[in-house]
Amino acid sequence: MFSFKRWAASASACLLLSLSVAPLFSQAAAEQKQSVEGFVASIRQAKINPERDAYMALYNEQVPAKKIELAGKFLTDYPETELKMFVYQMQIDSYQRLGNIEKLVETREKFAADFPNFWRRTTGSAENNIKKFVMQRTMIAYQQKNDFAKTVEYGEKVLAIDPKDLPSLLVLSSTLSERLPTEEEKKAAQLDKALEYSTRAIAEIEALQKPAPMPDELWTTEKNKLLATVNSNIALVHRSLR
Repeated sequence: MFSFKRWAASASACLLLSLSVAPLFSQAAAEQKQSVEGFVASIRQAKINPERDAYMALYNEQVPAKKIELAGKFLTDYPETELKMFVYQMQIDSYQRLGNIEKLVETREKFAADFPNFWRRTTGSAENNIKKFVMQRTMIAYQQKNDFAKTVEYGEKVLAIDPKDLPSLLVLSSTLSERLPTEEEKKAAQLDKALEYSTRAIAEIEALQKPAPMPDELWTTEKNKLLATVNSNIALVHRSLR
């Protein structure tokens, strides 16, 4: 069933992911750039390196459908590449931009299968940024599929890495306030969590810094839209608690 409120939360989260309007959002792209530059530097002495050239063509491609095509070819041509993790990230991001939920989830599963230990271990900030990058987009995909359990699972996985992640707080605030269990004890516990995530989301919205290129009026409008979405969730929680 279509829910405007759930759509608004998803749209807000997608907007935040695409704009990267504050340092709290995923730094995976920056980590990827550093790794790519290191890779290119390590092989720069070679006058001819097809893997390097193919990867840079993929990395610089801006059209999502073409990027996906190049990524598939790269993985076929270089199945043992050290850059496979970054290729998966680009595929996942491109599928999210195209709204291809099934392929995004499929690629996420391939990523997990190829790097099982990466997802299990406690890692440093660079690897956590990669996890966050992937899990944010997986969360949005499951929300668009209307899969409540997986949306909550991946939202909470992101928050375990970054408790201040606003896209996840927005999605969980909306999802948990709307899809309530019938059992009273479970319902009360879920409403408590929805209120907690909503309160945290408001704090993070208030702490956002305006991107330099954005006009003040537009920034105020967009920020107020986010606050209105969360306040609507809070109002729903309080109505449900009566």
